[in-house]
Amino acid sequence: MRIVLLAAAEADFDEALRYYASKEPELSMAFTDEVLACLDCIQSHPDAWNRVSSVARRALVKRFPYAIFFRQDRDEIVVAAILHLKRNPKAWKSRL
Repeated sequence: MRIVLLAAAEADFDEALRYYASKEPELSMAFTDEVLACLDCIQSHPDAWNRVSSVARRALVKRFPYAIFFRQDRDEIVVAAILHLKRNPKAWKSRL
């Protein structure tokens, strides 16, 4: 299955990258690596993640307080949000 990021999810990711790059460039690289690894796991095993609604699932990003919210369609996985868990973790609901 291919993974599709909604524009809002791409914006979430870009915002987090800018934040980590402003703190320490190595953090932004580590964050990117962990998000990509999480997306790979989602792609390999989309049903393995906890349901947070009737259509959405949540995967936690290792080492960082972020989650990836997604839904599985017939031929693709749609990522709706990549959110910091302490900021507004329910923002994904309006995106799916």
